Amino acid sequence: MTDFTLQDLVNFSRNEKKMVEDVLPELSSAEEIGPSDKTLQFIMDYSKALSVRKSKNLNHISMILN
Repeated sequence: MTDFTLQDLVNFSRNEKKMVEDVLPELSSAEEIGPSDKTLQFIMDYSKALSVRKSKNLNHISMILN
């Protein structure tokens, strides 16, 4: 088994942070990554239009009510 030191962990963490910044330079942290407002609005509109009902013969029926 390989033993790792605290310095190894620090170096790994710094290298990982640098790689993330190279891939996503305009973002300062992972918390800023998320869906756009347009995507959220699309999902909300879809959920309002979706209707799922129980059926005796077909188990469930899904319909888009637009």
